[in-house]
Amino acid sequence: MMGHPGAAAVLHRTDFPAFPHEPYSIQRDLMRSLYEALSKGGVGFFESPTGTGKTLCLISACLHWLEDSRAASATAPKAEEGAAVAGGPHMPDWMRGHAERLERDRQAHLLRAQMERLEVLRSARRQRGARPAAGAKTGPGGAPNDDDEFILEEVEEGAASEPGASRKRPVLSDSESEEEGLGGPALQAETPEVPSKTQIIFCSRTHSQLSQFVGELRRTRFVDSLSLVVLGSRGALCINDAVARLGSPAAVNEACAELQRRPAPRKKAGSGERTGGKGACPYLARGGAHAASLRDMVLAHPIDIEELAKLGQRRAVCPYYAARDALPEADIILAPYSALLLRETRDALGLQLKGNVFVVDEAHNLVDAVNDAHSATVTGRQAAACTAQMERYLAQYRSRLGMQACLALQQLLLVSRAVGRACAARPQGSQTGEAHARSLNAFVLEHGLEGVNIFQLLRYASETRLVQRVAGYWRSCEMENSGPGSNSVPGMEAGKPGGGGGGLGIEAAGQGPLHALLSLLRGLRSADKDGRIIVDPGGADGGSLRFVLVDAGRLFSSIVSEARSVILASGTLSPLGPLLTLFPGCWPWLWPPGHPAPPWTFDSPGGATRRC
Repeated sequence: MMGHPGAAAVLHRTDFPAFPHEPYSIQRDLMRSLYEALSKGGVGFFESPTGTGKTLCLISACLHWLEDSRAASATAPKAEEGAAVAGGPHMPDWMRGHAERLERDRQAHLLRAQMERLEVLRSARRQRGARPAAGAKTGPGGAPNDDDEFILEEVEEGAASEPGASRKRPVLSDSESEEEGLGGPALQAETPEVPSKTQIIFCSRTHSQLSQFVGELRRTRFVDSLSLVVLGSRGALCINDAVARLGSPAAVNEACAELQRRPAPRKKAGSGERTGGKGACPYLARGGAHAASLRDMVLAHPIDIEELAKLGQRRAVCPYYAARDALPEADIILAPYSALLLRETRDALGLQLKGNVFVVDEAHNLVDAVNDAHSATVTGRQAAACTAQMERYLAQYRSRLGMQACLALQQLLLVSRAVGRACAARPQGSQTGEAHARSLNAFVLEHGLEGVNIFQLLRYASETRLVQRVAGYWRSCEMENSGPGSNSVPGMEAGKPGGGGGGLGIEAAGQGPLHALLSLLRGLRSADKDGRIIVDPGGADGGSLRFVLVDAGRLFSSIVSEARSVILASGTLSPLGPLLTLFPGCWPWLWPPGHPAPPWTFDSPGGATRRC
């Protein structure tokens, strides 16, 4: 756990002037306990019944601590930062001290520059008293992609396991972020250097609960001094009508990825005629001046998910990517559970937990959310779809693929066929096809998957965007077979994702088949004791195979170890037993004092539980 008790100078505060009215005694006690828990670091459980102003107390305590912490660090930087800048802990004291001063001044300058840039927008908004004027809205295009876009790349051995780390150009590059649809050519904006600062990551179950947080924040003075970014799914923020009306989250994600692969149209010199790149999303404007303008608007004044979508529509710029671009500069980040609990999702969004504060509202849902986030289901129908898509892809491109791509596809084919057989098979001695559980090792050995390097396969699929390319080629084939249609996104119809491929395209609800298969592989890479495979050979979809998590605490431990503090708050946290399994070996703070806690769940000094 970052910032465990005693790791840094402890801050103290007894009054909270940002609270919009005189707090009741229970509210004051809650804020003081929250502030102390944040100052000392670690894990804190806070229970406050509905109607007691819990959200407002969380905002006041957390953001007062954030301001006080930054003020303290401005005069006393972290020793490890100074050592790193100075070249190591063995450098002379005078050199390390000079490096600390330089780094402190540089960070202060970056923070002032960001605040000045945003204050210009805040002042203009206060003077105007209204939202920005509407921008021109541009409709989507619709031409098929070039054949080469579906080719998988070779990846250097030992390369960093980050999306887009392959040697060739990534799927989405800066050259594809043209500002078409905004009335003129692309205008490139300089990306500001981001100051290093602690962020408060506030997580809740639904978008409505995150919107409530925004409403409460507007009642405090922090609305004019701190920046907030709210994260949402593509389905909630997409402003491309042809994509948004697909409905299914999987269909929206796949369509968005496909449109990003298409180069943006350009205008011929001296004429208004557009050439090339027909069909690219007209709202994707990353790296341009209009995108930078929307990013700063998001940072200048707190807005909820619905307001962000409307602002993107008025500016004709994708609000989903505007929010992602604003993340590094935000002081407060609002996100649903699904964005935080999986490392792959956090890495894709650019969310950093190290040294930051992680606050979970309605935390009584957390155990179920962790289990759901790490579970995976593949039906027999999805396994057949995966097999058909990869066989067709290999038949078309085998002669043009490198050794890595062929090996990865052959291994995925081996997995999809094994899953299909498992969904259709019945356990020995059973005539009814009842569901049964298998250990991870037993499942792998029974189906001949011990030769598949799951870690390497998942890394390659991430770096080359294998799923998007194979699925994109499949949809292009469906489009050719079904003929030209009115929908601008090939192979997808509203409410009927996947088009006319015999039902083997994207599922109408949930994940696409290849995404589901990769989710299952992520489960299979777990330790044998951490999960089980539930095989259900019955059902209309040809049976199903489900990975379920057994030890949620081990997977949640990555969040606990990276974050400076983890705060769990809810109207009720009872029973505490299931929640405490997420924090093995931790010594949490409990509020209110005297809260009943099962002593066997703690591994703390002296066998006692630390309480606020």
